[in-house]
Amino acid sequence: MSGKSPDKCAEYMVRPILACSNGENIGLDLPNKSSKKGVYIMKEDASAGKLTKGHTDEAIESCWKTTKDVLHRAGIELEE
Repeated sequence: MSGKSPDKCAEYMVRPILACSNGENIGLDLPNKSSKKGVYIMKEDASAGKLTKGHTDEAIESCWKTTKDVLHRAGIELEE
């Protein structure tokens, strides 16, 4: 198994985040389809993943906070 370079990983992971923040369809479904907000689970190639028991509310909130912090440091602000 081979890893991806940081650049390729960022390309896979950040493109859907930025597209979603612009209201674009990113080709992933929210696990709770009745809501317009929530978490998108992506595999390592940014394709749709599935929620697992490890996706606790605390884990999801921590991931979202880290994502916002990293993007903020890059000068990208996401609306809540």
